[in-house]
Amino acid sequence: MIAPSRPGILLYALYLYWGAAALWLTSAIGALFAIPQYRVYYADLHQDPRGGSLPALLLAGVAVVASTGGAVIVLCTVLDAYGWPIARWLTWTYSVFAAAIAGIVLLVNSRAVIPWHRWSITVTAVLSLFAVAGGSILLAQPASGRFFSDCQARRRGAARQRAVAWQQRRMMARSR
Repeated sequence: MIAPSRPGILLYALYLYWGAAALWLTSAIGALFAIPQYRVYYADLHQDPRGGSLPALLLAGVAVVASTGGAVIVLCTVLDAYGWPIARWLTWTYSVFAAAIAGIVLLVNSRAVIPWHRWSITVTAVLSLFAVAGGSILLAQPASGRFFSDCQARRRGAARQRAVAWQQRRMMARSR
């Protein structure tokens, strides 16, 4: 089966999503690097050596969620590149969740006490919000829709050809 050529608008959408995934990965790495600083800050604030345990645990959770989110969007975009319509819907759904999380991060981020981490999270949230919104808009364009329709039609045609070939082999085996 020869795949239809991918329109440029679809490739731009995929690049934007991959950029958002890269931003989320850098956010995860930044959260891991910020753990010692948050532990020291909260241990000093509470005058307890274990005072920074909860922020460290939360930052580790943020790192896991951000890296998992990046992996999921990369998987969705790979499936989008192959023209799977369900991947297109999953990517849109995931984009809504990613935009909501970026908005929440922008609202809550003012409470971050480590300045470099606060700024890196803010920049990551804003850029990923623009990348996800732009990717969603480009993925909704008619050229992308035609690509997904062509891929689905070719898959159905190839499945029909395989079914006919299988039926012919089965009938030939019976006639022997």
